[in-house]
Amino acid sequence: MELALSSPPPLAGKTVAVVGGGVGGLVAAGLLARQGAAVTVLEQRPVAGGRLGEHRLGPAGEWRFDSGPSLLLMPEVYRETFELLGDPEPLEMSPVAAPFYHVFFGDDPAGTAPIQLDPARRREEFAAAIERLEGWPGDSMERFDAYMAAATAALDGGWPLAIEERWDVKTVTAVLPAFARSALRNFPANLPVGQSHMQQLHRYFPTSDKVRALLSFQDLYVGLSPYEAPAVFSLLQAMEVQSRADL
Repeated sequence: MELALSSPPPLAGKTVAVVGGGVGGLVAAGLLARQGAAVTVLEQRPVAGGRLGEHRLGPAGEWRFDSGPSLLLMPEVYRETFELLGDPEPLEMSPVAAPFYHVFFGDDPAGTAPIQLDPARRREEFAAAIERLEGWPGDSMERFDAYMAAATAALDGGWPLAIEERWDVKTVTAVLPAFARSALRNFPANLPVGQSHMQQLHRYFPTSDKVRALLSFQDLYVGLSPYEAPAVFSLLQAMEVQSRADL
């Protein structure tokens, strides 16, 4: 994505009001300002940032609680946004030391260690966990890697087409062939549509409902049940794993 600037800027002399000083509002205001508009951001709260806010408690405000998202995914999108806004310095991002999640199941025996859901950085621990949930050592990680390959293909195709809505000929011809090859490579398990996310996971992990739950609860982020969400929503898992690995 590129922001073309001309002289004079195309919005020079225009006045724009942006309602809401959340992340989307601030980015929109910045891009409009880069195009020459005089922008006013209207925010009802004392500070901007929207969901990227915080609450501070304690005598000196030393206890900090995030009021918004606990995860920031797709670091390249943030870097690209800062570049579009004219920031000359590359955006530096560092992952926190802890895994994405510590997962517990209600019927775990007392003292069972939580599953650290962070396969990008804790692969051995994750492999041991899903083998334990499936009940035998074997090819669990081979099937997980195959599933993640399909999820990554869903992300590579779904992001530009469904999220960025880039349906120009160049993007479509670059994305769809790889998308189709992935769907046919392990047919029908890799079909991104025509089956639910849970049905797809059942093809890869037929013996453990806990493994399937472990790899599908991300659908709740977008308000969907994995029993109803199309299999293409495996891209949420790919987002998490890739974002962790790319930082």
